Parts: sequence; C-alpha cells; structure tokens
Amino acid sequence: MELDLRAVALGLAQIAEQGQAVAVNCALQSTQHPMFMRRLDELLTRYAGHTHLLWVEVRDPDVASVALPSLLGLGQLLQRHGCQFGLDNMGWSYSLRQAIGIEGLQYIKLAPDLCRAACQSLRARSLVEVMVAWAKRSQCVLVACGLEDDSQLAALKALGLQYFSGQAATQLSRRAATAPTQTAEA
Repeated sequence: MELDLRAVALGLAQIAEQGQAVAVNCALQSTQHPMFMRRLDELLTRYAGHTHLLWVEVRDPDVASVALPSLLGLGQLLQRHGCQFGLDNMGWSYSLRQAIGIEGLQYIKLAPDLCRAACQSLRARSLVEVMVAWAKRSQCVLVACGLEDDSQLAALKALGLQYFSGQAATQLSRRAATAPTQTAEA
C-alpha cells in the first residue's frame, strides 16, 4: 500500500513538473484498504490540476471476483478526479462480465498469451471478438500486448483491435516514422 501511494505521488509530481502522462500500476491488495483509498483521494485532490494525465491500472491476474467491490470503488474515485483507469494483462482468468460493471474503466490491456492464442485458437479468437464488441459499445480501449510479429498484428487487426504493444507494434511504428512522406505536386 505504501509503495503504491508513493508511486502515485511520484507520478503526480512528475506530471506537475513535465506535463506528460504517467501510468502507475497498483496492486489490487492496496485498493482493498480503506486507508489507501482515503490517502489516494487526498493525493489526487492535492494535484487536482494534473490528475487528467494520470493513468492508474490494476494487473488482471491479481483480480478476483471477491475484489470487485474495491475495483468499483477505485474506478469511481479515479473517475471523480479525471484519471484514466484500466486493467493490465487481462486474460483467461478474469470475467468480462465483471469488467463491464466497473464504472470508470477506460482501457484494458490484453495479456500477451491471450493475444497469441487469438491468432491460432477459435476459442480465444471468439473471446477477443466478444471483448472488441463490448469495448466498442462501452467506449473502452483494448490494447493487444506482447505482439511478436506482423502476422499476429494482422490477425488481431482483423478481429477489430486498433491499439497494440510489443515488438511487432514497435517495428511498425519505426517503419511508419522512417517512411518517406508523399507530397502532392500542384
């Protein structure tokens, strides 16, 4: 809990100094303590002008249905302060039905193993398609993580995903940055 609060404080101080977004990954166990939530609220209030650049996420393997109330509370608190809120590494273990009920949830990073499986398995592909449809309806951003090659990138684009991370996404960004620009001659 203390480490998570310190990470948020350092992130907010960096935002105040540099004006750039910062992401902080908090442990679900921290969010289950009323003291953490109270101190987080105080911290966010102190940095009120900068909270819109703070991204707070909870790692999915830490998430269990018994923790849903704390995620709901965290989502409401972060939404009230204008922060971005997401789940990191969402895979097979977490129920989409639970994520749907989290107020203020703005993004979900899909686990690399789920992304790889969606390129090969009908079951995984179906799960990702359901997630993409839900994300579009709820305006939640899905990020496919850990992509290793262009074929994975193409397969997940075909399923409707638009945001990517990993080696293949980095290479695509580099290619786009170094590609010559076309100019029209009059």
